[in-house]
Amino acid sequence: MSDAAATITSYLDERDIRYERVSDSDWAIQLRGEKKLSITVLFALRERTLQVESFFIRRPAENHADLYRLLLRTNVRIYGVRFALDDIGDVYLVGRFPVESVTDEELDRVLGAIFSVSDELFMPAIEIGFESYLKRDMAWRAAQGIPDGVPRATISPK
Repeated sequence: MSDAAATITSYLDERDIRYERVSDSDWAIQLRGEKKLSITVLFALRERTLQVESFFIRRPAENHADLYRLLLRTNVRIYGVRFALDDIGDVYLVGRFPVESVTDEELDRVLGAIFSVSDELFMPAIEIGFESYLKRDMAWRAAQGIPDGVPRATISPK
């Protein structure tokens, strides 16, 4: 297990990937996306496995079947991780790998898969699972004369 821990730490350091060492066998990794700006990945190294988990979105407010269909269809093509739900319905990407497979190449593949699918599907998932909220938000923006794509937090009061 110590070889795998050294490999993970070395991999992250050499690529200047932001992370926090939560314990001797756990890492909280921070990736930056274009559409999903912050992608947190947790690595949990155990005696025989490396467990990988990345929060994707909160429990969808609506259109559950459509969103789950999109995620399940995506599961077929993702390398090493799959979409899953927790007990309250929040959506995660999860995976489990044998400790022997912890190499730079495998870490590249796994983090690459998480990064690409998170960034690619984030907005479509939000548009499906939070459609009514987005419509209300766009109506509010239009009423305020705010152009599309400007987050509320960046707008200064008049």
